[in-house]
Amino acid sequence: MDKPKLDLDIIIQRIVLILFSAGILALIIFAGLSIFFLSPVDRHYEGYVEFRVEEGWSRAQIADELAEEGLIRSSFFFKIFMLINNRNLYAGTFRLSQSMSVYDIIRTLNSTPSLEIGTINVTFIEGRRLVDHVRVIANNFAKDEYEIFERLADQYFLEELIERYWFLTNDILNEELKHPLEGYLFPATYNFWLEASIDDIIHRMLSTMEARLEIFRIDIERSTFSIHELLTMASIIELEVPRALDRNKVARLIFNRLDRGITLGMDVTTHYAVGTELRDELTMAQINTCSPFNTRGICAVPGLPVGPIASPSLTSITAVIEPHEDDEDEIFDHIFFVTDRHLVVHYSRTYEEHRRIIRQLIEDGDWYQFGR
Repeated sequence: MDKPKLDLDIIIQRIVLILFSAGILALIIFAGLSIFFLSPVDRHYEGYVEFRVEEGWSRAQIADELAEEGLIRSSFFFKIFMLINNRNLYAGTFRLSQSMSVYDIIRTLNSTPSLEIGTINVTFIEGRRLVDHVRVIANNFAKDEYEIFERLADQYFLEELIERYWFLTNDILNEELKHPLEGYLFPATYNFWLEASIDDIIHRMLSTMEARLEIFRIDIERSTFSIHELLTMASIIELEVPRALDRNKVARLIFNRLDRGITLGMDVTTHYAVGTELRDELTMAQINTCSPFNTRGICAVPGLPVGPIASPSLTSITAVIEPHEDDEDEIFDHIFFVTDRHLVVHYSRTYEEHRRIIRQLIEDGDWYQFGR
């Protein structure tokens, strides 16, 4: 008569054992996932970003922002870890890296004061060359220009950057380039840590360029031009066209010349080739200089220069990637343009028409030389 009771005890024991085993297994799985999701995103990453925590942000919002910036693997596990480690997270700007674990990040956000006490705003101007950016870095961070140029030309460093940023390709390793990263450092005003290294500054500027290009990534991948060629065109447009509203048309004009096999004939490429400023008057010897950057003269390169000649703005980049027609009924087949002293751009389809416009501008006193 006791057999049913005995069987019930055995069943209960088995259920308890199964539940206990399942609990242990769940703990093991959770522990394994925690180790993974709380570990650094990339423990070999050497760069840093300045992460801003605004006043009033909740821990959940901070976790979401960290995940959005790619600094943690999972906002969910960050929130769980915060429940276990009840620490205050302060508002401010902090120096974080993908090589930091969640524990390291929390410890940093828990420390005060933030970097804002030891930061500096640095502006890199649109349309300037890499040599100008190097001068800005040297002046603001008390660094040697030669040391900066040496780092920016380091083969191993460049290969690491190519591995890290999707828009950097082996095109930047071309030995004909004056500076591998010319045109790739996004011009903007940045807030840097006073003790920022050269690598920190370069990673920050490249990360900003990456963020700006990300919205165009599908268009870039579908383009018949490489990202290197697109940035090259954007840098030319940045210097050739003073007003942003004309840049789409000039982009289409460049495409027209490339399609027809006509050399670009852009003064700004000659200036870069010979190292003169845009305000300088070009001599015939300079115009005829043989250089992989020069698109003018008897030695003009066919097609595009070997690389960018300045840092293009987002407006110029957009104009090249999305050179849409202003009027769907208009076929823009112009291949010449000239800008007058009022910054109005005049387009023409033939060289004769182009010369006629120039003569008229000179007669009317509206002739304009870029950079003057």
